[in-house]
Amino acid sequence: MTAEYKIMIMVMGNRICPFLTNLLQRSQLCGLPGKTIFYAVAAIREAVARAQVTRTPLCILSLDFQEAFDRISHSYLFAILESYGFSEQFQKSLREIYDNSTSSIQII
Repeated sequence: MTAEYKIMIMVMGNRICPFLTNLLQRSQLCGLPGKTIFYAVAAIREAVARAQVTRTPLCILSLDFQEAFDRISHSYLFAILESYGFSEQFQKSLREIYDNSTSSIQII
């Protein structure tokens, strides 16, 4: 990916960042400004402590969606962007990045 695309993606990401708090669930930690994995760890510890104190059964499910973004249909992603009200211009810019991107491996 060229430097121009990387800069464009950073600009687009910075533009949508302020809206993420309103678009995503409160429990969403990834991708939100100021939130880190430590918030998730603290939430799990709090849930375990509360379950121990109240003697309530607790089930914790951990899912790993590593590289999930690469496997989601692009048409689905654009349908979601449209349903959230992202502008046609924003979607068009993102489509151009997807349509024109290439990968290569360099062995030195």
